[in-house]
Amino acid sequence: MSLFPLDLSSIPLISAADIDAMDLGTAIQLVQGQRAVLLEDLVKDQLKEIQDRNHKIQALNTTISSARELMSQFGEKDGTDKKISDLIEKEKKSIRNTEEWKADNENYRESQVKENGTAIQIQKEKQKSAHAEARNLSEELSLIRNSSENSRKIKEMKENIEKATREFNQASLEISKLEKIIDLEFNDGETKSGAYLENLKNSAMYANLEIDVKNRGELQTLVENIKSEIDTLSNTQQMDMVRLQNYTNKYNDTFEVRTNMLNKEHEVTSKINNNIR
Repeated sequence: MSLFPLDLSSIPLISAADIDAMDLGTAIQLVQGQRAVLLEDLVKDQLKEIQDRNHKIQALNTTISSARELMSQFGEKDGTDKKISDLIEKEKKSIRNTEEWKADNENYRESQVKENGTAIQIQKEKQKSAHAEARNLSEELSLIRNSSENSRKIKEMKENIEKATREFNQASLEISKLEKIIDLEFNDGETKSGAYLENLKNSAMYANLEIDVKNRGELQTLVENIKSEIDTLSNTQQMDMVRLQNYTNKYNDTFEVRTNMLNKEHEVTSKINNNIR
């Protein structure tokens, strides 16, 4: 059943002058109606605050669970200065020692060589062509006399030499990039510690927390701070529930008073009608 069964928004605001012009029953009805409107707003606002805190606590609980998952990856002898990045690197090294990873890595490198080998060869051809062009132009330029009639030709040849040099350098850069891609090792996906760290960052973002944990000590501090915030929110929520119950009781009381007044008016009217008959 809805807490707000009636539309109270249409109840007009009344002043002291309005009350003086009314009979007692009507005045009580309108005053109680106004009171119900105000209490309805209070109840709705309180419900929203409670719901917002519920979401906040839920997000913080998810964050602290993610932090504890990451904490579980540390060894008993690891100190507070033990870095999370060291955990991830240790897992990667362990993975790389497996025969399965070595086979996957070899297959990956072969596919990269196959995929990028043709592109490297194309760039090498461009590099060779640009080098030859620049060399030929330089030799030809050295044979031309520096005279006024040859100045335009000399300028044009120098521009072409610069263009060929840029093409050679660009081809060299592309070759370097492609060779680096081939040299990259096979990436088998995230490590367990890396996945836990990513979960922690995502859940913290959902909880509107800014975190930057690098080692075990900072992670422990984060867990303690989140626990403290959850306790504070839980205590506040208990007071919120008491306040909500108080507002709800008062809200219901206004309708009880109005209902009693209507019943009494109906009884009086019935008696008068019966006496008239």
